[in-house]
Amino acid sequence: RDKSTFKDRQAKQWSDAVKNDSNYLPALAKARELLEKNDHEGLTLSLFFLSDGAPTDASQLNISPRRALQKMCNELISIAGKYGKRLNITLAGFGGASRDFSALERMARKTNDACDDAN
Repeated sequence: RDKSTFKDRQAKQWSDAVKNDSNYLPALAKARELLEKNDHEGLTLSLFFLSDGAPTDASQLNISPRRALQKMCNELISIAGKYGKRLNITLAGFGGASRDFSALERMARKTNDACDDAN
């Protein structure tokens, strides 16, 4: 059981915004949950994934950045595979030239490759 106080739980909820963390895996899990919850057979679906920089999942999960990226790619490929051509996925990064969007680019390439291989 979580023994933290209500105030501590509320503070933790917003800590990502304060620390400039960009945790992709929880966002992808939420996207999967919402797609499953609102899946109306026969309708086209869209997933728009927006980020302001490189993911920080590796430090949050205490794993290597390469392993974290692999988990992100696998999750997105799994989502894409479940819905096939019914799902349009857009990955977008915003910010200045100093931002690192290589993870988004890799996720897009890996997902496209996996979908091409499936067809």
